[in-house]
Amino acid sequence: MEYPRYSYSNNCSTNQRRYSKNCSYGRHCFSINNIWYKGNMEEISRQEQQSKKAKVHTGKHNCYRNTRCTSMAQEEQSALPAGVININEDSDDDEAYLGEQKEIAREIDELRVAQHWINQEGWDVASEVHATSKTTGATVDLPLDWGAVKKERAEGVGDEGAPDTGQVDETTVRSDYSLDDLDPTQRAFAERVVKWAAELADAYEAVRTSGRHRPAPKLRSFLGGSAGSGKSTTLKACVQHVRLLFKKRRVPATVELTAYTGVAAFNIGFGARTACSAFQVFPNAAWKNELEGAALRKLEDTWQNALLLIIDEISFIGRALFARMHFRTQQAKRAYFSQHGLDPNNYTFGDISIILVGDFGQLEPIDDWSLCDTEATYATCPKKLRHLWRHASHGKYLLTEFKEAIMLKQIHRSKEDMWWTESCLRLRDFTCTKEGDYDFWRQHDLDRGHLDAEQANR
Repeated sequence: MEYPRYSYSNNCSTNQRRYSKNCSYGRHCFSINNIWYKGNMEEISRQEQQSKKAKVHTGKHNCYRNTRCTSMAQEEQSALPAGVININEDSDDDEAYLGEQKEIAREIDELRVAQHWINQEGWDVASEVHATSKTTGATVDLPLDWGAVKKERAEGVGDEGAPDTGQVDETTVRSDYSLDDLDPTQRAFAERVVKWAAELADAYEAVRTSGRHRPAPKLRSFLGGSAGSGKSTTLKACVQHVRLLFKKRRVPATVELTAYTGVAAFNIGFGARTACSAFQVFPNAAWKNELEGAALRKLEDTWQNALLLIIDEISFIGRALFARMHFRTQQAKRAYFSQHGLDPNNYTFGDISIILVGDFGQLEPIDDWSLCDTEATYATCPKKLRHLWRHASHGKYLLTEFKEAIMLKQIHRSKEDMWWTESCLRLRDFTCTKEGDYDFWRQHDLDRGHLDAEQANR
């Protein structure tokens, strides 16, 4: 039997090249699929060889310069955090593998050049640590005394992120945070908060006596006022007196203080922390409906015993962030709801009392809607913020629970120049006039104060 001879011709049609023995020339063709198959096998073999070569570690591969790690072993041996398939893998040049030594030498040369800038001739280090005030003539020590900083943090001054230990001294509270030092409006608010704390202590005593759960009194209040009205002073007095009352009546509850910025949290003191840290909500991170692992445990530890939350600089807090703070406290208080057989859907902010402090005439939130914004709609919502709209709508609903507000009117700051302060407030509120404000501004200089008639007419 004579077997047909298979041959391949470029002149064969496509159909004839596929599974066909006959072509237009009357000759048998070889299937092109076999050629493709062999070509693919050769390509795969070439890739396998390159992959094997990339994983070979020799003595001179001590630094993968300009490389991206291709395996865990290569990443562990790499001197750079993100380096690469070595572009000098097949190079015969020994200099190509000495990048680490070259970089060290270059850094040493740069340090030698900058040495005369750091240690200048005639530089007196001892005299540079002190400065003299031009106004008082007092000498100020410039170096930061970390011992003093630790002492202040232990006392609750600017310890951002520290827990509320409840360590208060009655003598200090009565002397440094006396309610008698507050103006009438400030004192009215402080007494309102202390009264709530006393009612909460009564509820705890009733539970200890009867053993039955009793709803804790709720406080949803807003303390407002312009700059210099004494909001921080009132806030600190409230915190100290509430903590003292909890300590005396053995109430296992804590007071949490938050602010949007770290500077505001530092100014409050007493263990205040930023809202991002307290609620595990970060502006540049994707929102997580549920926290897990260490983040969840940290959240639960923060809010386990908290029954009063004070949010300072509320104008920075947007509606979407406000809603997310609610979701986080609800998640942190699940054990509380489960222990007392409560339905979380019937409560907000984890059944925690809240005091909002701030001035909505100050800076607004970034990439969010102000809590006092009632005109925003989804149709007018910027495209980049539409993913926040549902949370923003819920934040608007949560704000309806706050039906109590006290506004501080008396200005305690810059008393020597009250007309200027009041004029700035009218400017902020769009109520200034030409006669009462503009004409006065023309007679005032920020450095020299009020100008006389001759100076004003120049």
